[in-house]
Amino acid sequence: MENLTETLQSVSLESAQTFSKKKKNVKLDDTTYLMWKQQVLLTLRSHGLEWFLDGSESVLPRFTVTETREHVERPEYRRYVKHDCALASWLLRTVSDHVLPKQVGAETTTTIWSQLMSIYSKKSITRVMHLHCQLRAVKKGDLSMRDYLTQVKHICDSLAASGSSVTEVEQIATMLMD
Repeated sequence: MENLTETLQSVSLESAQTFSKKKKNVKLDDTTYLMWKQQVLLTLRSHGLEWFLDGSESVLPRFTVTETREHVERPEYRRYVKHDCALASWLLRTVSDHVLPKQVGAETTTTIWSQLMSIYSKKSITRVMHLHCQLRAVKKGDLSMRDYLTQVKHICDSLAASGSSVTEVEQIATMLMD
């Protein structure tokens, strides 16, 4: 808990509010999960705030009891709530409009992140099978080499995010089969 208090004191409210105005280039939708996740993680890490995502720091108790047994709200608690609300609001602004209804009721950064990870990084057998079929079916055709390799990489990255990574040898074999 002391760690959380020290961290919150080192992050000013002004910096959290400035952070909350940052925009992402990619909004989360059904096809942009990996790029979106990378942008969010790098942005939060650059501000030392990634621990809001996984809840690795416990939330401070709201009140402390004084020697006279009076309940007094901790200033650190209020600071934590303000930071969390700013980050939660920012995180919701990074998702597309059709994803937002799935987040109704999520009120903390940790809850929003957890729900989004559950939705988009599920190990779905159907999705994995579909991606493997896409990988086998991808052809260079009229595509430029860059576009072709980007397409193969995107499928391989999607497989990795679904828990079914493709080895480098399998990627090369796929490209050589075309």
